[in-house]
Amino acid sequence: GIFVISGQAAATYAGPAIVLSFALAGACCVVYALCFAELAAMVPISGSAYTYTRVAFGRFPGFLIGWALIVEYLFAAAAVAVGWSGYVGSLFKSVGLPIPSVIGLAPFEFGENHGLRATGDVINLPAVLLVVAATIVVGVGAKTSSLATTIAVGIKMTVIVVFVVAGAFFVKPENWDPFIPESEEFGHYGWSGVIRASSIIFFAYIGFDAVTTAAAESKDPANDLPT
Repeated sequence: GIFVISGQAAATYAGPAIVLSFALAGACCVVYALCFAELAAMVPISGSAYTYTRVAFGRFPGFLIGWALIVEYLFAAAAVAVGWSGYVGSLFKSVGLPIPSVIGLAPFEFGENHGLRATGDVINLPAVLLVVAATIVVGVGAKTSSLATTIAVGIKMTVIVVFVVAGAFFVKPENWDPFIPESEEFGHYGWSGVIRASSIIFFAYIGFDAVTTAAAESKDPANDLPT
């Protein structure tokens, strides 16, 4: 998720100050992770935020949080899958094999006034295939998903190293000025844009509750869960 969303956050909201957005999101994630670690140790039962809320406040608040988690993952998975699909489409297009929009884009999109409008396309097939593949991997078992996650992290780290090394030769410090572009409107550049970009980046980090749930469901979390 972080690779998919960071470019949009930088270009649209924060500009060069995206590094500040990352720092702020990272600080929030540290606090978030410590809270989940403490709760997971105090309530070692599968269910994550749903279970913690149910134990602390009762069944009905737990019920609400459980459905909120479902909605959270629904939107998070959709956003990442659609973003990943866009990159796949660009990759195929760069090698001369463009994916037809009828199977590469969603049938609906948000208009300028945030209203839904038909695009004329049928299905975002790459995004659907990604979700199906991830579901199969998770459904097979903790060890398989751990292996898949380890491989994916290895690929990500390799890509990051190659990107940093190759990109170091194309750095243009003049593009960093102004470091925090003047705000055009609230949430677009300026400090409000930095904070907005940070919230979008934090959105890509969600998943601590999935880790605590997987840990509770694993026979040997130290061995089965990826580090």
